Amino acid sequence: DHLLIYPDRIGGATGHGHGLVLVDWTASTLLGAEHVPLLNPAWESFYPPEVRGKRIATASLDIFMAASTALYLAGEQKMPAVVQREFERCLVPDPAKRPQDAEEFYNQFEHSIELAHGPRQYVTLDIDPYR
Repeated sequence: DHLLIYPDRIGGATGHGHGLVLVDWTASTLLGAEHVPLLNPAWESFYPPEVRGKRIATASLDIFMAASTALYLAGEQKMPAVVQREFERCLVPDPAKRPQDAEEFYNQFEHSIELAHGPRQYVTLDIDPYR
């Protein structure tokens, strides 16, 4: 399945060192067989060109939208160059030139984060379902 990510669908985590947590999805479609059936005008700039052009969805679409959302949430914060380069790879207009495998990209991104900030530190995550 294919899922869309919007900034207003991220939240619900409380404290304990977690900056943001994805807790909801908006839509899904069959990868490689269908185009995304909707476009939220409020977040249109977050969509890659293939969505606006109603072309077939690929795994790189989710990666593009996740990177768009992360950069939006980071705001004006300066990020290490190694991390910025990872986001830039995700936002190229041609979906064939973006990362295609989310798990592989995640592992590469984690490596970049570790290079920039050191090893990951795990902390408890509490999600308030009524928030």
